[in-house]
Amino acid sequence: MGSHFGGHAESGIFVIDSHELTISQNQVIDCGNGGILVGRASPAEMAQSFRATTSRASRPGPAATAERQRHQHFRADNVIVADNVIENCDFSAIRANTTRNASIRGNTCTNVSETAIYSEFAFSGSVIANNIVDGAAAGISITNLDQGGRLAVCSGNIVRNILPNRRPTRFDAGRHLRSGDTTVTGNTVSSVPGLGIGAGYVPICAM
Repeated sequence: MGSHFGGHAESGIFVIDSHELTISQNQVIDCGNGGILVGRASPAEMAQSFRATTSRASRPGPAATAERQRHQHFRADNVIVADNVIENCDFSAIRANTTRNASIRGNTCTNVSETAIYSEFAFSGSVIANNIVDGAAAGISITNLDQGGRLAVCSGNIVRNILPNRRPTRFDAGRHLRSGDTTVTGNTVSSVPGLGIGAGYVPICAM
């Protein structure tokens, strides 16, 4: 709580197999391979509670890779990512991978070079609400229904100033939101060069 992390080649904060953890009021700057990463070695059999709140992450270093983003959570249950300011990311701002009952709310994500907010793969019960995305390759993606992803709500988000994806694929470029098995309501989308909201299921295609 209340710490400063800067100039690390890897993550500023890395947590594995934790329980009932709160990370708050931190500043993470120029960390090359992720700002805050939280995960488990295997999907949680018992409820895991994690909160990342009121932190600031900015300016990734040159070592950033597609598998490790600024705030990223693998196989963790009952995760709350709230009220963070995340900016100037080489990849995603927030990425929840194989989570259950994740709540991503009230975050401000600016100047993101990939999709700003992801809920992906075998997630269940994701709520993505009241976030601001201003400047990103794509806004919000709730995806991988074919890998077990299901049951999500995406509401009250503002997404604007979306740029063509710097790693374009047939389905990614310029989208605000991609979703399956998801309730999408009350979102505001502005200045998107392509689809505002894309919903449904498509097969994975090699490019």
